[in-house]
Amino acid sequence: MSVLLRRGSLGPEVVRLQTMLNKAVSPKPPLVPDGDFGKLTEAAVIAYQKAHRLEVDGIVGPKTWAALNEAARKPPANTPAGNVPGNSTSAAPRDLVDSAVAIALTQLGVREEPLGSNRGKKVDEYNTTAAVPPGSFWCMAFVYWCFVQASAKSGKPNPMPRTAYCPFLHTWATQHGKLTSSPQAGDIFLVMDGKTAYHTGLVVSVQGTNFKTIEGNSNDNGSHDGIGVFSITRNAGRCHFVRLAEAAHFQGGSMAPAAGSQKIAWGAKVTQEFKTKVIGIANQLGIDPSYLMACMAFETGETFSPSIRNAAGSGATGLIQFMPATARGLGTSTEALAAMTAVAQLDYVKKYFQPYSGRLKTLEDVYMTILYPAAVGKDANSTLFAGGTKAYQQNAGLDKNGDNRITPAEVSGIVRAKYNKGLTAANFG
Repeated sequence: MSVLLRRGSLGPEVVRLQTMLNKAVSPKPPLVPDGDFGKLTEAAVIAYQKAHRLEVDGIVGPKTWAALNEAARKPPANTPAGNVPGNSTSAAPRDLVDSAVAIALTQLGVREEPLGSNRGKKVDEYNTTAAVPPGSFWCMAFVYWCFVQASAKSGKPNPMPRTAYCPFLHTWATQHGKLTSSPQAGDIFLVMDGKTAYHTGLVVSVQGTNFKTIEGNSNDNGSHDGIGVFSITRNAGRCHFVRLAEAAHFQGGSMAPAAGSQKIAWGAKVTQEFKTKVIGIANQLGIDPSYLMACMAFETGETFSPSIRNAAGSGATGLIQFMPATARGLGTSTEALAAMTAVAQLDYVKKYFQPYSGRLKTLEDVYMTILYPAAVGKDANSTLFAGGTKAYQQNAGLDKNGDNRITPAEVSGIVRAKYNKGLTAANFG
């Protein structure tokens, strides 16, 4: 949500306001986007409020922000509609859509410069590609840019109309029979407020009624006015989906990708049999399969070896580093686990997670269940393992700041980095 601004306000939100006012009212001289709400910025706000029949007080509150945001989202006059004819009903090749998602994932970590400005080298590139001015809201421009790159890479026509405006794509998809209410990987999601679409991104994978995204102009909380490119989990309930790809397999009364075609983090580094089994187990447990894969990648040093052992000598073995006592509790031993194939050992991964079925909604929860189940939900800066203990010694590599203790925040950062690496083009499959 945008903050209340008035004369004397400072910061990146003021920079964004000044950029928007320069386009909306064209003050003479133009405002310098310096983040300082002075008398010239106040005069421009008043001019905008008068022109749009808003309360004229020089304060940028919810109604003034709403008007500015709506204007910024609309495409400029004569914006090209793209290289797909308006009556196109043909489906895009599946590999082109998958390529757009993979390209989007390479943009994880892109940030506005300065934060809150809707500007920056990459952000300006997204907006320019979609034929809108720098400083515009860019979630849809990001999606369009990804399809432009995928089209150029494959040599196939871009199936997406050129737009940076969510309502435009919603209307276009409705008119051309490309709108659906249930997601599949590769769809363009549209977050809805009633009948109006106001934010967008791409669907990476689907888990029940939730789906993993890659989206621009967002943040960790899924803002429609955020600061960069993020991957988060959303619920399908408030979204519509634009399906440009060839039809997916029909399962159980709804459209859903077959496990063999679903792409997940680190999926390109394991066998198809292993990946399919992970997806099945994750679906049964209510866990995002990419989270489970990221945790196993971390625990095995990206080898996914069923026999790999803890280098600190704890005896922990295999895909999730089963401790000897844990293995016995599951009716086996670390020796037996090490002798199994990776696919066979997944049965014990499932058995280990079974008591937590339906409860693990975040990557951090999944990994903490492996490392130290009692810590699930603990404060990020609490102490998991203190220096001088055996547990600390066995997990000393997690103490990234060297303060002689391991916290959930340190663990989260390390595992999330492994997750993000698994979503890169070389590993996502």
